[in-house]
Amino acid sequence: ITAVSVSPDGQFGLAGSNFGNLTLWSLKSEKLIKTFTRNTGPIAAVAFTPNGKYVLAGGAGYILKMWNVSTGKEFRDFVPNPISLEAVALSKDGRYILAGGKGPKFALWDLKVKSLKATTLNSPGIIENFSFSQNGRYFLTSGVRLRLWNLLDRSYVRDFKVKSVFVESAKFSPDDQLIASVGWT
Repeated sequence: ITAVSVSPDGQFGLAGSNFGNLTLWSLKSEKLIKTFTRNTGPIAAVAFTPNGKYVLAGGAGYILKMWNVSTGKEFRDFVPNPISLEAVALSKDGRYILAGGKGPKFALWDLKVKSLKATTLNSPGIIENFSFSQNGRYFLTSGVRLRLWNLLDRSYVRDFKVKSVFVESAKFSPDDQLIASVGWT
């Protein structure tokens, strides 16, 4: 298992593996519910949409795929060429998707735009994780730097000074006033 996510209602767990398997589990019964077909290699990042109706998975193959949870059918592909996928996040309202990884580029999709063309942004080095603010105005990228971005105009705001050499993950507090991060030195 290389990536996990819990559904917004806490009923299901989603697991991705190096073998390319994407599985949905009941957290109450601990039973396998569904296996989603993915033909593009190892999975490094998984997520549920905020309404729990869809799941996303990305990794090797440079394609982010979305499936309908109830039918198990593939719903949409997102191709953030040429971005390696190690991390994925959805905004709280489900409108935006962030995906990125080993390279300095990452992709931002606005699902309300019909073309679904990704906006490509640059960040220094590897991106390990993304986090959206509760108010939907900002997002964080963590990796070699902890960086704050303005979601509305897609601009870099600032870097945060941290004691870690590498920031594994960072999250906004519920009131967006604080940011917690974890990393290693």
